[in-house]
Amino acid sequence: EDDPASAVSLLVASGVHYPSVRDDARATRLPLRWTGLPMTLFVAADGVVQHVERAPITSQAQLDGLVQQYLGVQVAS
Repeated sequence: EDDPASAVSLLVASGVHYPSVRDDARATRLPLRWTGLPMTLFVAADGVVQHVERAPITSQAQLDGLVQQYLGVQVAS
């Protein structure tokens, strides 16, 4: 719900280097039950959301495990 400049500032300050989008119409708010950060979506190749993690991911090992669990992809170390 931030204005665009504030949202971009947050991304830059957080070191985010992946594509991000705004949802001004809030079309995703109810289906994804999002409330704010942190939130990580695991999206299959066909575009279907397989899982929404609503807690911080604090390690590479945790992320690798979630990717394996929800997307069936083994992450190379």
